Amino acid sequence: MSISITRFPVELLKLITTSLSDNDLCNFALTCSIFHDAVHGDQVVWRNRFLSVYDDPVNRTSYDWKATYQKRQRLHKKMAGLSFRNGQSKEELEDLEILWDILAAADARGNIPAEGDPVDGRNFSHILPLHSERAIFSSHSHVDVHPLLSAVSLMLAPLLNRPKLAFIKGSQGIVYKPDINRVINADGTPNLSLLDAIARLFTWHIHPDSPSDLFHQRTLLTPGELPGFWQGRMGDEGKIPMKWFGAYMYSNPTRIITYDGDELSSDRSDGYLVDMTLTISQSEAETSGTSTTVFTGIGKDFDTFTIKSGEITPIPSPPGRLSTVSGWKKIEFTKSYTHHGWYYSGIILPGNNMILGYWMRSKEGLLTRGTSGPFIFWRAPESSSLLNRDNRVSFVRVTA
Repeated sequence: MSISITRFPVELLKLITTSLSDNDLCNFALTCSIFHDAVHGDQVVWRNRFLSVYDDPVNRTSYDWKATYQKRQRLHKKMAGLSFRNGQSKEELEDLEILWDILAAADARGNIPAEGDPVDGRNFSHILPLHSERAIFSSHSHVDVHPLLSAVSLMLAPLLNRPKLAFIKGSQGIVYKPDINRVINADGTPNLSLLDAIARLFTWHIHPDSPSDLFHQRTLLTPGELPGFWQGRMGDEGKIPMKWFGAYMYSNPTRIITYDGDELSSDRSDGYLVDMTLTISQSEAETSGTSTTVFTGIGKDFDTFTIKSGEITPIPSPPGRLSTVSGWKKIEFTKSYTHHGWYYSGIILPGNNMILGYWMRSKEGLLTRGTSGPFIFWRAPESSSLLNRDNRVSFVRVTA
Protein backbone atom coordinates (compact mmCIF):
# COMPACT_ATOMS: atom_id res chain seq x y z
CA MET A 1 0.00 0.00 0.00
CA SER A 2 1.35 3.41 -0.93
CA ILE A 3 0.67 6.63 0.90
CA SER A 4 0.76 9.94 -0.91
CA ILE A 5 3.24 12.40 0.54
CA THR A 6 0.51 14.99 0.36
CA ARG A 7 -1.11 13.22 3.30
CA PHE A 8 1.90 13.69 5.59
CA PRO A 9 1.01 16.30 8.23
CA VAL A 10 3.32 19.29 8.00
CA GLU A 11 3.97 18.94 11.74
CA LEU A 12 5.37 15.45 11.12
CA LEU A 13 7.61 16.72 8.33
CA LYS A 14 8.96 19.45 10.61
CA LEU A 15 9.58 16.85 13.31
CA ILE A 16 11.54 14.70 10.87
CA THR A 17 13.87 17.63 10.12
CA THR A 18 15.07 17.71 13.74
CA SER A 19 16.98 14.46 13.17
CA LEU A 20 18.65 15.61 9.95
CA SER A 21 22.10 17.10 9.47
CA ASP A 22 22.39 20.45 7.73
CA ASN A 23 23.22 18.79 4.40
CA ASP A 24 20.40 16.29 4.75
CA LEU A 25 18.00 19.08 5.62
CA CYS A 26 18.84 20.91 2.40
CA ASN A 27 18.40 17.71 0.39
CA PHE A 28 15.13 17.04 2.19
CA ALA A 29 13.84 20.47 1.16
CA LEU A 30 14.77 19.77 -2.48
CA THR A 31 12.75 16.56 -2.62
CA CYS A 32 9.48 18.22 -3.56
CA SER A 33 7.50 21.40 -3.07
CA ILE A 34 5.69 19.94 -0.04
CA PHE A 35 8.96 19.18 1.76
CA HIS A 36 10.33 22.55 0.65
CA ASP A 37 7.37 24.39 2.14
CA ALA A 38 7.69 22.41 5.37
CA VAL A 39 11.27 23.63 5.74
CA HIS A 40 11.09 27.13 4.28
CA GLY A 41 7.40 28.01 4.55
CA ASP A 42 7.94 29.64 7.92
CA GLN A 43 10.72 30.08 10.51
CA VAL A 44 9.80 27.10 12.70
CA VAL A 45 12.36 24.60 11.36
CA TRP A 46 15.21 27.10 11.30
CA ARG A 47 14.31 28.56 14.69
CA ASN A 48 14.36 25.10 16.27
CA ARG A 49 17.63 24.26 14.56
CA PHE A 50 19.17 27.55 15.71
CA LEU A 51 18.08 27.10 19.33
CA SER A 52 19.41 23.55 19.40
CA VAL A 53 22.90 24.93 18.73
CA TYR A 54 22.92 28.51 20.06
CA ASP A 55 21.59 30.51 22.98
CA ASP A 56 18.49 32.63 22.48
CA PRO A 57 19.33 35.90 20.65
CA VAL A 58 19.28 39.18 22.54
CA ASN A 59 16.26 40.38 20.56
CA ARG A 60 13.87 38.01 18.75
CA THR A 61 11.98 40.80 16.96
CA SER A 62 12.09 40.23 13.18
CA TYR A 63 14.93 37.76 13.71
CA ASP A 64 16.07 35.89 10.61
CA TRP A 65 16.80 32.47 12.11
CA LYS A 66 17.84 30.84 8.85
CA ALA A 67 20.22 33.53 7.62
CA THR A 68 21.84 33.95 11.03
CA TYR A 69 22.28 30.20 11.48
CA GLN A 70 23.88 29.82 8.07
CA LYS A 71 26.24 32.76 8.60
CA ARG A 72 27.42 31.35 11.92
CA GLN A 73 27.96 27.89 10.48
CA ARG A 74 30.08 29.34 7.67
CA LEU A 75 32.17 31.24 10.21
CA HIS A 76 32.76 28.13 12.33
CA LYS A 77 34.11 26.27 9.31
CA LYS A 78 36.87 28.83 8.80
CA MET A 79 37.53 29.56 12.49
CA ALA A 80 40.88 27.73 12.57
CA GLY A 81 42.30 30.07 9.92
CA LEU A 82 40.55 33.20 11.10
CA SER A 83 42.68 36.29 11.64
CA PHE A 84 42.14 40.02 11.72
CA ARG A 85 44.27 42.93 10.61
CA ASN A 86 42.21 45.91 11.73
CA GLY A 87 38.58 44.91 11.19
CA GLN A 88 38.05 47.48 8.45
CA SER A 89 37.63 45.21 5.42
CA LYS A 90 34.16 44.00 4.43
CA GLU A 91 35.02 40.35 5.12
CA GLU A 92 36.59 41.07 8.52
CA LEU A 93 33.70 43.29 9.52
CA GLU A 94 31.13 40.64 8.61
CA ASP A 95 33.00 38.04 10.69
CA LEU A 96 33.26 40.43 13.64
CA GLU A 97 29.55 41.21 13.53
CA ILE A 98 28.79 37.49 13.76
CA LEU A 99 31.25 36.98 16.61
CA TRP A 100 29.86 39.96 18.50
CA ASP A 101 26.31 38.66 18.18
CA ILE A 102 27.43 35.27 19.51
CA LEU A 103 29.18 36.95 22.44
CA ALA A 104 26.32 39.32 23.18
CA ALA A 105 23.88 36.43 23.54
CA ALA A 106 26.30 34.02 25.22
CA ASP A 107 24.63 32.79 28.39
CA ALA A 108 27.28 31.58 30.83
CA ARG A 109 25.73 29.16 33.28
CA GLY A 110 28.80 29.23 35.49
CA ASN A 111 32.37 30.30 34.92
CA ILE A 112 34.37 29.97 38.11
CA PRO A 113 35.42 26.35 38.62
CA ALA A 114 36.20 27.02 42.27
CA GLU A 115 32.54 27.90 42.83
CA GLY A 116 30.80 25.41 40.57
CA ASP A 117 30.79 24.07 37.06
CA PRO A 118 33.16 25.47 34.43
CA VAL A 119 31.73 27.92 31.94
CA ASP A 120 29.20 26.35 29.63
CA GLY A 121 26.30 27.34 27.42
CA ARG A 122 25.54 26.82 23.75
CA ASN A 123 27.28 29.95 22.50
CA PHE A 124 30.29 29.37 24.73
CA SER A 125 30.73 25.92 23.20
CA HIS A 126 31.65 27.79 20.01
CA ILE A 127 33.72 30.47 21.76
CA LEU A 128 35.88 28.44 24.13
CA PRO A 129 37.60 26.37 21.40
CA LEU A 130 39.26 29.62 20.29
CA HIS A 131 41.53 29.13 23.31
CA SER A 132 43.27 26.29 21.49
CA GLU A 133 43.59 28.16 18.22
CA ARG A 134 46.32 30.65 17.46
CA ALA A 135 45.82 33.98 19.15
CA ILE A 136 43.66 35.44 16.40
CA PHE A 137 42.35 38.23 18.60
CA SER A 138 45.72 39.30 19.96
CA SER A 139 47.69 39.57 16.74
CA HIS A 140 45.91 42.41 15.02
CA SER A 141 47.44 45.79 14.29
CA HIS A 142 46.76 48.72 16.59
CA VAL A 143 46.55 51.07 13.59
CA ASP A 144 43.06 52.25 12.58
CA VAL A 145 41.34 49.41 14.42
CA HIS A 146 37.58 49.10 14.01
CA PRO A 147 35.70 49.37 17.35
CA LEU A 148 34.12 45.95 16.75
CA LEU A 149 37.54 44.30 16.63
CA SER A 150 38.59 46.04 19.85
CA ALA A 151 35.33 45.03 21.52
CA VAL A 152 35.50 41.36 20.49
CA SER A 153 39.17 41.15 21.46
CA LEU A 154 38.44 42.82 24.81
CA MET A 155 35.54 40.55 25.70
CA LEU A 156 37.57 37.47 24.83
CA ALA A 157 40.45 38.49 27.10
CA PRO A 158 39.49 35.79 29.66
CA LEU A 159 40.51 33.15 27.12
CA LEU A 160 44.04 34.18 28.10
CA ASN A 161 45.56 33.60 24.70
CA ARG A 162 49.05 34.93 25.25
CA PRO A 163 49.46 37.95 22.96
CA LYS A 164 52.28 38.05 20.46
CA LEU A 165 55.26 40.20 21.40
CA ALA A 166 54.67 42.52 18.46
CA PHE A 167 51.16 43.11 19.74
CA ILE A 168 52.45 43.88 23.25
CA LYS A 169 54.80 46.48 21.85
CA GLY A 170 51.81 48.17 20.23
CA SER A 171 49.81 47.85 23.46
CA GLN A 172 52.58 49.57 25.39
CA GLY A 173 52.59 52.39 22.87
CA ILE A 174 48.88 52.99 23.44
CA VAL A 175 48.74 52.46 27.20
CA TYR A 176 51.67 54.75 27.97
CA LYS A 177 50.90 57.50 25.44
CA PRO A 178 49.85 60.62 27.41
CA ASP A 179 47.42 62.08 24.86
CA ILE A 180 45.19 59.00 24.54
CA ASN A 181 45.05 57.64 28.09
CA ARG A 182 41.37 58.47 28.52
CA VAL A 183 39.22 55.42 29.19
CA ILE A 184 36.10 57.41 28.28
CA ASN A 185 35.69 59.17 24.93
CA ALA A 186 34.41 62.72 24.55
CA ASP A 187 30.91 61.39 23.81
CA GLY A 188 30.85 59.48 27.10
CA THR A 189 31.33 56.03 25.55
CA PRO A 190 34.19 53.66 26.50
CA ASN A 191 37.53 53.95 24.69
CA LEU A 192 37.60 50.40 23.36
CA SER A 193 41.02 50.53 21.73
CA LEU A 194 42.65 51.70 24.94
CA LEU A 195 40.76 49.23 27.15
CA ASP A 196 41.74 46.37 24.85
CA ALA A 197 45.39 47.45 24.94
CA ILE A 198 45.36 47.52 28.76
CA ALA A 199 43.73 44.09 28.94
CA ARG A 200 46.22 42.52 26.54
CA LEU A 201 49.21 44.11 28.25
CA PHE A 202 48.20 42.61 31.59
CA THR A 203 47.27 39.31 29.94
CA TRP A 204 50.86 39.01 28.77
CA HIS A 205 52.15 39.33 32.32
CA ILE A 206 49.66 37.07 34.11
CA HIS A 207 49.41 34.33 31.48
CA PRO A 208 50.54 31.00 32.99
CA ASP A 209 53.05 30.47 30.15
CA SER A 210 54.41 34.02 30.05
CA PRO A 211 58.16 34.53 30.47
CA SER A 212 57.34 37.69 32.43
CA ASP A 213 58.36 37.81 36.08
CA LEU A 214 56.58 41.10 36.82
CA PHE A 215 53.88 39.48 38.98
CA HIS A 216 55.50 36.47 40.61
CA GLN A 217 52.32 35.66 42.55
CA ARG A 218 50.44 34.76 39.36
CA THR A 219 51.93 31.26 39.60
CA LEU A 220 50.01 30.77 42.86
CA LEU A 221 46.59 31.41 41.33
CA THR A 222 44.29 28.47 40.68
CA PRO A 223 42.47 28.26 37.31
CA GLY A 224 39.32 29.54 39.00
CA GLU A 225 41.18 32.61 40.26
CA LEU A 226 42.33 33.78 36.83
CA PRO A 227 40.22 36.27 34.84
CA GLY A 228 36.93 34.66 33.80
CA PHE A 229 33.83 35.37 31.75
CA TRP A 230 30.62 36.92 32.96
CA GLN A 231 27.78 34.95 34.53
CA GLY A 232 24.43 34.95 32.76
CA ARG A 233 24.43 37.18 29.68
CA MET A 234 27.06 39.79 29.02
CA GLY A 235 24.54 42.64 29.10
CA ASP A 236 22.69 41.48 32.23
CA GLU A 237 22.67 44.14 34.91
CA GLY A 238 23.55 41.78 37.75
CA LYS A 239 25.21 42.68 41.01
CA ILE A 240 28.64 44.23 41.31
CA PRO A 241 30.92 41.46 42.67
CA MET A 242 32.42 41.93 46.11
CA LYS A 243 35.68 40.04 45.59
CA TRP A 244 38.33 41.19 43.10
CA PHE A 245 41.92 40.33 42.26
CA GLY A 246 44.03 42.75 40.28
CA ALA A 247 47.35 44.24 39.32
CA TYR A 248 48.80 47.65 38.50
CA MET A 249 51.80 49.05 36.67
CA TYR A 250 53.60 52.39 36.43
CA SER A 251 53.37 54.71 33.44
CA ASN A 252 56.15 55.52 31.01
CA PRO A 253 58.70 52.74 31.46
CA THR A 254 62.11 53.68 30.13
CA ARG A 255 64.30 50.58 30.38
CA ILE A 256 64.37 48.42 27.25
CA ILE A 257 64.38 44.65 27.62
CA THR A 258 64.54 41.82 25.10
CA TYR A 259 62.12 38.88 24.91
CA ASP A 260 62.88 36.28 22.25
CA GLY A 261 64.81 38.81 20.22
CA ASP A 262 62.11 41.51 20.40
CA GLU A 263 62.84 44.75 22.20
CA LEU A 264 60.10 45.95 24.55
CA SER A 265 59.74 48.66 27.13
CA SER A 266 60.15 47.22 30.61
CA ASP A 267 56.79 47.43 32.38
CA ARG A 268 57.20 48.40 36.03
CA SER A 269 55.23 47.35 39.09
CA ASP A 270 55.66 46.72 42.80
CA GLY A 271 55.28 43.06 41.90
CA TYR A 272 52.25 42.31 44.04
CA LEU A 273 48.84 41.23 42.90
CA VAL A 274 45.92 43.03 44.52
CA ASP A 275 43.27 41.40 46.70
CA MET A 276 40.25 43.69 47.17
CA THR A 277 36.83 43.26 48.79
CA LEU A 278 34.08 45.84 48.24
CA THR A 279 31.10 46.79 50.38
CA ILE A 280 28.45 48.12 48.02
CA SER A 281 25.32 50.18 48.67
CA GLN A 282 22.90 51.92 46.30
CA SER A 283 23.04 55.69 46.52
CA GLU A 284 19.76 57.58 46.80
CA ALA A 285 21.30 60.49 44.98
CA GLU A 286 20.79 60.62 41.24
CA THR A 287 22.56 62.74 38.67
CA SER A 288 20.54 63.59 35.59
CA GLY A 289 18.32 60.62 36.29
CA THR A 290 21.23 58.16 36.38
CA SER A 291 21.64 56.29 39.66
CA THR A 292 25.07 56.06 41.22
CA THR A 293 26.24 53.07 43.22
CA VAL A 294 28.51 53.95 46.11
CA PHE A 295 30.94 51.62 47.83
CA THR A 296 33.83 51.27 50.25
CA GLY A 297 36.23 48.40 50.76
CA ILE A 298 39.44 46.90 52.06
CA GLY A 299 42.36 45.22 50.38
CA LYS A 300 46.00 44.30 50.30
CA ASP A 301 48.92 44.31 47.88
CA PHE A 302 52.33 45.36 49.21
CA ASP A 303 50.44 46.70 52.24
CA THR A 304 46.88 46.87 53.52
CA PHE A 305 44.62 49.64 52.22
CA THR A 306 41.05 50.88 52.41
CA ILE A 307 38.73 51.94 49.59
CA LYS A 308 37.09 55.35 50.02
CA SER A 309 34.75 57.57 47.99
CA GLY A 310 33.84 54.76 45.60
CA GLU A 311 31.26 55.51 42.89
CA ILE A 312 29.94 53.46 39.97
CA THR A 313 27.94 55.22 37.24
CA PRO A 314 26.44 53.78 34.03
CA ILE A 315 27.78 55.19 30.76
CA PRO A 316 26.42 54.93 27.19
CA SER A 317 27.21 51.88 25.08
CA PRO A 318 29.30 52.35 21.94
CA PRO A 319 27.18 53.12 18.84
CA GLY A 320 26.21 50.82 16.00
CA ARG A 321 26.32 47.06 16.39
CA LEU A 322 27.86 47.41 19.85
CA SER A 323 24.78 49.21 21.17
CA THR A 324 23.05 45.82 21.50
CA VAL A 325 24.89 45.33 24.80
CA SER A 326 24.48 47.66 27.76
CA GLY A 327 26.19 47.46 31.13
CA TRP A 328 29.26 49.68 30.62
CA LYS A 329 30.04 51.58 33.82
CA LYS A 330 32.51 54.15 35.05
CA ILE A 331 34.16 53.41 38.39
CA GLU A 332 36.08 55.82 40.61
CA PHE A 333 37.58 55.38 44.06
CA THR A 334 40.50 56.28 46.30
CA LYS A 335 42.86 53.53 47.41
CA SER A 336 44.08 54.78 50.77
CA TYR A 337 47.13 53.55 52.67
CA THR A 338 48.20 54.77 56.11
CA HIS A 339 50.10 57.83 54.90
CA HIS A 340 49.02 58.31 51.29
CA GLY A 341 46.33 57.47 48.76
CA TRP A 342 45.81 57.02 45.03
CA TYR A 343 42.86 57.89 42.80
CA TYR A 344 41.57 55.09 40.52
CA SER A 345 39.36 55.70 37.48
CA GLY A 346 38.27 53.01 35.05
CA ILE A 347 35.56 51.09 33.23
CA ILE A 348 33.63 48.05 34.43
CA LEU A 349 32.99 45.85 31.41
CA PRO A 350 29.50 44.49 30.66
CA GLY A 351 29.03 41.37 32.73
CA ASN A 352 30.85 42.93 35.69
CA ASN A 353 33.77 40.54 35.34
CA MET A 354 36.62 42.97 34.71
CA ILE A 355 37.71 46.56 35.46
CA LEU A 356 40.34 48.43 33.43
CA GLY A 357 41.70 51.93 33.85
CA TYR A 358 44.35 54.20 35.35
CA TRP A 359 45.49 55.19 38.81
CA MET A 360 47.12 58.53 39.62
CA ARG A 361 47.97 60.86 42.47
CA SER A 362 44.63 62.67 42.53
CA LYS A 363 41.41 63.07 40.55
CA GLU A 364 42.85 66.12 38.82
CA GLY A 365 46.25 64.48 38.45
CA LEU A 366 48.20 63.73 35.30
CA LEU A 367 49.62 60.43 34.14
CA THR A 368 53.24 61.07 35.02
CA ARG A 369 56.07 58.64 35.50
CA GLY A 370 56.19 57.05 38.94
CA THR A 371 52.89 58.50 40.15
CA SER A 372 50.38 56.88 37.80
CA GLY A 373 49.76 53.89 35.59
CA PRO A 374 47.28 51.32 34.22
CA PHE A 375 45.43 48.77 36.33
CA ILE A 376 43.25 45.70 35.96
CA PHE A 377 40.81 44.02 38.35
CA TRP A 378 38.93 40.81 37.69
CA ARG A 379 36.10 39.15 39.57
CA ALA A 380 37.39 36.46 41.91
CA PRO A 381 35.66 33.61 43.75
CA GLU A 382 34.21 34.89 46.99
CA SER A 383 35.52 31.72 48.65
CA SER A 384 39.13 32.84 48.03
CA SER A 385 39.97 34.57 51.29
CA LEU A 386 43.48 35.65 50.44
CA LEU A 387 43.83 38.36 53.06
CA ASN A 388 44.67 35.71 55.65
CA ARG A 389 46.82 33.47 53.45
CA ASP A 390 50.18 35.19 53.34
CA ASN A 391 51.84 32.19 51.72
CA ARG A 392 49.76 32.81 48.61
CA VAL A 393 48.75 36.07 46.97
CA SER A 394 48.80 38.49 49.88
CA PHE A 395 52.27 38.69 51.36
CA VAL A 396 53.10 40.76 54.42
CA ARG A 397 55.53 43.57 53.72
CA VAL A 398 58.68 43.25 55.82
CA THR A 399 60.21 46.52 56.97
CA ALA A 400 63.52 47.07 58.66
